[in-house]
Amino acid sequence: MERTYPTGYGMCVVIGLTEPAVTLIAADCATTAESLNATTINAPRHITFSGANTAIGRA
Repeated sequence: MERTYPTGYGMCVVIGLTEPAVTLIAADCATTAESLNATTINAPRHITFSGANTAIGRA
């Protein structure tokens, strides 16, 4: 992933929220130019965002 997106993109773990809540936050904070998605469900309330750093910051 680092070769494809060397800068401006990353991951962030959210602890304590459900998958539907994290998915809604991702949708609210993403734009057409800055993607943000709930990408990994490590446990029911331990979910990872992946996307543009600016969108992660808004989340």
